[in-house]
Amino acid sequence: MGTRPLKRTTRHTIDTMNHIKSTSLYPLASGLLACALSSGCATAGDLPSAVQSRLHKVGVPIEALSVVIAPVQADLPALLSINAAQPRNPASVAKLITTAAALDTLGPDFVWHTNFYATGNVQAGLLLGDMVIQGGGDPKFVVERITAAMQTLRAQGLKNIMGDLVLDSSAFSIPTSDAGSFDGEALRPYNVQPDALLVNFKSVVLKFDPQATPGVATVTVEPPMAGLKVPSTVRLVKGRCGDWRSKLGGDLDQASVFRFNGRFPKSCGQQEWPVAYIAPDQYAGKALMGIWQSLGGTVTGEVRIGTTPTNAKLLLSSPSLPLRDIIADVNKFSNNVMAQQVFLTLGLSNPTQIAAFEGHAVHTNNAAKTRSTSNLLGHAFEAILPPAFAALPPRQVPWTTQPATFSSARTKVTQWWLSKVGTLADVPWVDNGSGLSRDGRVSANGLVALLRHEANQPNFSDFFDSLGIAGVDGTVSRMGRDGSTPFASGNARLKTGTLKDVTAVAGYVTGRSGRQYVVAALVNHEDAPKARAALYQLVEWAANQ
Repeated sequence: MGTRPLKRTTRHTIDTMNHIKSTSLYPLASGLLACALSSGCATAGDLPSAVQSRLHKVGVPIEALSVVIAPVQADLPALLSINAAQPRNPASVAKLITTAAALDTLGPDFVWHTNFYATGNVQAGLLLGDMVIQGGGDPKFVVERITAAMQTLRAQGLKNIMGDLVLDSSAFSIPTSDAGSFDGEALRPYNVQPDALLVNFKSVVLKFDPQATPGVATVTVEPPMAGLKVPSTVRLVKGRCGDWRSKLGGDLDQASVFRFNGRFPKSCGQQEWPVAYIAPDQYAGKALMGIWQSLGGTVTGEVRIGTTPTNAKLLLSSPSLPLRDIIADVNKFSNNVMAQQVFLTLGLSNPTQIAAFEGHAVHTNNAAKTRSTSNLLGHAFEAILPPAFAALPPRQVPWTTQPATFSSARTKVTQWWLSKVGTLADVPWVDNGSGLSRDGRVSANGLVALLRHEANQPNFSDFFDSLGIAGVDGTVSRMGRDGSTPFASGNARLKTGTLKDVTAVAGYVTGRSGRQYVVAALVNHEDAPKARAALYQLVEWAANQ
């Protein structure tokens, strides 16, 4: 979970990293690339012919495009600048702002904690009170880590809970919203809403495995969901795989039962179907209860929402992956809810509290200590209690900060931007931190200012590594597969963004000369997604410099 996949690199890619990381003389300037106000700015006529041709072919006018291509050094002029100061919707490119702000303010070793508390003593394996699970905003509190934490509790003697299972999400204050309000796709995992106790992305994974006999595919669901009935099998059908999800005829719109009214094509082999749970407010309780029961545990009471009592005893604290690993998922794979979790963390009045707990603090400014305690390869959790639970005195609950809101997060990001990155004219409107918004705005100038700023930061390698490698991985893994970007492939680190009326790309490019460039290009137009190839041609143009 915490390790990065092996990546194919080129000599240019290696040279890019070595050059950028070793260069410490890049001057920072406020109001970077104010090219639109100078006589040296490029015009539409300066657009590479390949780009103009592709835009014309898909019916996107030059007026809908903003682009800046410039050396990474802030004191050098742009090579190309068109509509550079025009604020536009960046879609998921907004994640660059969120992750950069987090790296700068929290540090790459920052971790979140999910804490398990007891309101009573544990005697003979019985918790004589409630179990309280307090969310700290962990963006990736997934099944494997939840299971590891609960297994630890059981190994230390806790078998059954005689009270309630209480879920504490009070670290974040988020208005209730319809998961499908953005685009009508409520069951799409990318529409999952954030939560201080975000359990497994509020999604289930349906797994289908064809059997030789008796002509059925077995169906399993992960995580096990308490109170959810799912058919154990579905009938097989011959023929091409095709759109197998539609062929299943799935009825997934009820919180208590899933049905399949169709058939599963045998030719598909094993398949997985991630689905956002239809009742997100019930998800955490059903999933946590289901995992606990699958390990042999019981809960006498009910699952309910609440806050952690001040006299509760801390049983276990489960740390997240470090921030550097979280932002790799956010940027390479454009995970929306993880980005929003990071964004909201910035809005906490004291975010370091979610990385510390009474009696066993993890200090975020102590990189070595934090890294050792959050290494999931060796430690999936931190157990605080000795075997004798009941011997511990009550401990004060560490949560004293004000809950985070999107508004408080935007304020923190704006303050960070004005103090570190750019001018008021370049301040972005990041809305929810993920780019899954119709209201987000940033200029190409602003994005270039951000990219140049990050190239000067001590944690730049973490930011750089989080971006997809053109033609290799992430959301740009397929870039240039048709041979259209021979120089950019393998030599560009990029973040893309796409909505129905937005396409955007931004990142770092190594030119044929060995020089490093920053690229920011955004199109806002009803046919914007058709212009993606034109933006890739801009990246290729930079790679040819």
